[in-house]
Amino acid sequence: QANTMYKVKITPTPKSETLPSQLTVQGRQVNLADAPVTIYENWTWIAYTPLYTMSVDEALAGVNPERGDRIKSQTGIAIYGNTGWEGNLKSLESGHGYMYFSTVKETKSFVYPTYKLSNPMMNAPRMMSSSRVNDDPTIFTPVDKHLYPDNMTMVIQLLDGSAVVDTAEVAAFIDGECRGATRAYNGLYYLIITGEGSNKPMQIYSCIDGRIVLIDDSQFFVSDDNIGDPWAPYVIDLQHLPEAIDGVYADDDADDDAWYTLQGFRLIGYPESPGIYIHNGEKVAIGKKAVENR
Repeated sequence: QANTMYKVKITPTPKSETLPSQLTVQGRQVNLADAPVTIYENWTWIAYTPLYTMSVDEALAGVNPERGDRIKSQTGIAIYGNTGWEGNLKSLESGHGYMYFSTVKETKSFVYPTYKLSNPMMNAPRMMSSSRVNDDPTIFTPVDKHLYPDNMTMVIQLLDGSAVVDTAEVAAFIDGECRGATRAYNGLYYLIITGEGSNKPMQIYSCIDGRIVLIDDSQFFVSDDNIGDPWAPYVIDLQHLPEAIDGVYADDDADDDAWYTLQGFRLIGYPESPGIYIHNGEKVAIGKKAVENR
């Protein structure tokens, strides 16, 4: 059905250790004017049926959003505020599905704009560089977002006393797995956290002075929940970190000579494979020759 989004779980075959890279579906382009999208109160799954990429402002111009409305994907979120859409989701892309949160009680409908290209040389779909504006994290490595059916979002502001910290990375861990990581955009950290169910304890980490440090452990994962907004973010003051916490690798047997993966897992001895690891609170690149010479 046109403009309906579905969630599909693909079970790997016994001979496969990984999920298929993609599921291909064929069809024909719908007439956008004849395929309105219905928005309900709270969450609505919506498909994006145009064959060209549009900014969030352009694509959702007909929604007449209210303050607090949200649209999210598996990798980004935009929240409607006093100045328009704010967040790290900047565009909607063909072949992707989204979830829209409406703050009003009445049901609304809209149609995606139809582009008429006046330049005959521009006969290809309009493209943008990326639907997210912030660079990918380099310290934390989240698990594959396709492993979990749901996500939740957080809008975080880091403070060092009264100073805003916007040069770090922030990551959420659940059951020892990095479930999401992000860098700052316009001074805020828009964090997408994958998971399933509710009331799973979360740990929020950041890299401070070369060390991966626990900065908050008071929140729980709840599917489709949102904590913080651009105008009222969830504030974490780095001068008031959880007590008795040294870092992601702090435990009774911790020592300065230990090696850890970028997700915070402690290795037994020196790394056996080339890659980037945490050692003595710093990122260290281990090459093939270094592994062979051990």
